[in-house]
Amino acid sequence: MTWNLRNYPGDHDRVWMERQIAAMRPDVVAFQEVLDPSAVAPLVPGFEVVVSEGGGRNAQHLAVAYDPALLDPVEPAHDEIVISLGGEVRPAFVVPLRTREGRTFDLVAVHLKATAQGHPLRQEQWQRLHRVLLARPRPRIVLGDFNAAGGPGITPERERAAVDAILESAGMVRLPAEHGCTAYWHGRRYDAWLEPSELDLVYVSRDWIRHSDPLPSSRSGSHCKVHRCGPFRSSEAYPEASYMRASDHCPMLVALPWPSW
Repeated sequence: MTWNLRNYPGDHDRVWMERQIAAMRPDVVAFQEVLDPSAVAPLVPGFEVVVSEGGGRNAQHLAVAYDPALLDPVEPAHDEIVISLGGEVRPAFVVPLRTREGRTFDLVAVHLKATAQGHPLRQEQWQRLHRVLLARPRPRIVLGDFNAAGGPGITPERERAAVDAILESAGMVRLPAEHGCTAYWHGRRYDAWLEPSELDLVYVSRDWIRHSDPLPSSRSGSHCKVHRCGPFRSSEAYPEASYMRASDHCPMLVALPWPSW
């Protein structure tokens, strides 16, 4: 599961968020935009939590929580600071894990540069992420907020295709989003209408799912699920509860078979 928590903790409804996570029953969760690492554990009772050291200029750390009844750490989790472009943005966060059957994999959480104007920097981050993945040959899941917003003259669809092409050469394949969106933004009108976008992506080693037909898809929760990725209104007078209680991003869950390599 992956979820950008929108500068957590703020005025978030933590009890509601914990219930949302519990209802989705994840084994591993990658969080983005964590301002206070100590606030993560209450969202995932009983899970082990590790947090990135770096968080970019705005101290937006990445955190990974996993169920210790199912998974053990193989090596210490660590930041890949090459992704942070000199500390200006967030690093990639690598968490090597092992199943109870002794199968190992890397979970790589990312939160790339935001906004359409950040597209040139994201392009550099894709290349650096590609090199990181090539240096770690064990099977991998790469997930999180890729901020695939497009850029000047570049549609979000073209940006996602460009990321696909780069990571494919590292043996990765992107899993489709069930409803086609993962987050909402205020659009260009600023009139309480919110528009869907697909900023958060999940990639898996091709060998991991080589026998899967069709590919597993990521399933979004909260307002993405409720509105099935259609636009909706949320104002102070008539708020969309999940958007206001937690984040503009939706929690995303993907069900994968345990690796059989």
